[in-house]
Amino acid sequence: MPIAVARAALVAALTLSLAPVPLLAEPPAPATTSEAAPKPIALELVTPARAARLVARNAVHVLDLRPVARYLAGHIPSAVHIDDECLRGSASGRPAQLLLDSDLAQVLECCGVTEGKPLLVYSDGEDPLAATLMAYAAIKAGHPRVMILDGGFAAWQGNHPTSFEYGTYERATWSAAPRTTLAASLDEVRTIVDDDTELLVDARPAKFFRGETKAWPRNGHIPGAVNLDWKQLVDKDNEALLKPRAEIQKILADAGLKSSQRIVVYCGTGREATLLFLVLKGMLEWPNVRLYEGSWTEWSAHADLPVAEGSGPRVTVHKDGNTWIGSQPTEASLFELLDEGLTTIINCRSTEETASLEFRPATFAKKYGLRYVEIPLGGTQGYDAESVAALKAALDGSPKGNVLLHCASGGRAGQLWLAHLVRNEGLTLEAARERLRAAGALPPSTLERLLGAPTEQSLKKPATLEPVPSDAPTQGGGLSRQ
Repeated sequence: MPIAVARAALVAALTLSLAPVPLLAEPPAPATTSEAAPKPIALELVTPARAARLVARNAVHVLDLRPVARYLAGHIPSAVHIDDECLRGSASGRPAQLLLDSDLAQVLECCGVTEGKPLLVYSDGEDPLAATLMAYAAIKAGHPRVMILDGGFAAWQGNHPTSFEYGTYERATWSAAPRTTLAASLDEVRTIVDDDTELLVDARPAKFFRGETKAWPRNGHIPGAVNLDWKQLVDKDNEALLKPRAEIQKILADAGLKSSQRIVVYCGTGREATLLFLVLKGMLEWPNVRLYEGSWTEWSAHADLPVAEGSGPRVTVHKDGNTWIGSQPTEASLFELLDEGLTTIINCRSTEETASLEFRPATFAKKYGLRYVEIPLGGTQGYDAESVAALKAALDGSPKGNVLLHCASGGRAGQLWLAHLVRNEGLTLEAARERLRAAGALPPSTLERLLGAPTEQSLKKPATLEPVPSDAPTQGGGLSRQ
């Protein structure tokens, strides 16, 4: 029975609801070498020649994600048309949110897709994200084998036959179990920002990352995120064609991304990030990559969540006595702290993170006569009593003056300082927490927020060292109160 997929009818028929949010009272435990690595997703990038052989043998189910007018003007034989907007809808008023797993399964059923036959998706160079969103949705719904046509329809056309006949099929029954580990929730991303547990990568163009384009309720990016425009990974003349693997690996390395990192990608609505996600998780088989589906549309709608602007890092510090607890410092921010009596820098980023930094605080410390100590926390390093003892030894051996204890965003540094107050200064855990909350260095945990604890907006505000314009003197950048 032929079935036509109509966007408006399908979206209206599907019922949206919010997925349950896990309750996380404390930050996730660091990964250990004994943990089983997540399985690679079943994604294949196929050439037009290989796709032609599969289509000729009726060995794949083909979905065309181009605008319907282009589908009608000619398509791959047996291809069924679908608009990728059928995969999204409004959730609590927020537009363009990916449907729930059960609803994605209904979309696949309407298109005749079954888990027993490989799925081939394609679009064109003007909108390659339609195909990557479809591929991500099918994989998340549990499809065991998804293929993307590299180069899209332009690479097929002229070398292989096209058809004007509509693809026909029987409506399918979807029985595959969804993959529940591919997406990161809003609360999980909150925890990442608070506790610096994973690397956030924003796949939007730089102007959106910097907040220069006013397209959302608030504009900018999630604090601590790095920017990697998805268009850097595709051919400039045909954006449905990925760049060679070696070139992509160099682009990722230059952006500071490594396969050993725990990464969450996001963008404006979750669509652009699907391309980056599929490259990292599918093509390169990086094990610890997730997609924040709500992306900036969801994050920016919450007035209590922090927003960073500009391309430079947002450097935040909180003062507790003579100790600053903060995020990764820049040269400009260290000059400001030096002027205020800084004598010691204690870095608690992992050894791997520290080695990948372009600006090395250790070099700054050596040049200006500061004491520099590393207490690695991250991955399999640290998070034990020895780390707390090392902090006490570092403080005992520091010259008189102020100390900067930092990691990437301040989360690990805050937890280490909390442990120091309990273990070495004799405070109870609750008293130590209250002290750091008063300093603004310990935002409420996920569970505390869900139970109605005050947000960071109502707590003492951190001092923020704003990014310095590229044409400003090195010592520039004012210390201000938010």
